[in-house]
Amino acid sequence: MALPDEELLKRPDGGLPPLDSVEAIEAVERDEHVKLDRANQAASILNNPLFDQAFQAVEQELIDFLKQSKPEEAPDVQRTLKLLDLVRASLTEHIRTGQLASHALNGLRKKKSWYSNRRA
Repeated sequence: MALPDEELLKRPDGGLPPLDSVEAIEAVERDEHVKLDRANQAASILNNPLFDQAFQAVEQELIDFLKQSKPEEAPDVQRTLKLLDLVRASLTEHIRTGQLASHALNGLRKKKSWYSNRRA
């Protein structure tokens, strides 16, 4: 069973598998950096006023159309509104994943330092 994000953040390992070498840590670091980059891109989109205005305008157009639509058209419009919500939710999920990646990277830095000092 997967732990909720909050529980993973509390763990000192950030929910990462055991890593036994600097090379293994660096491989995981690369993956976590990709997640962090995606989170930053998602945040840029969500925080962009132009995106927000466009999103709200499309949403309002759909709602207005729904109010005037025939009963048989309503399910299609409702599905489209749900898809808009899914787009926003997907971007938000990337941000959450990036927060976990940031926490994991902090733990990886400590672990990498420990292995590097052990080699010396």
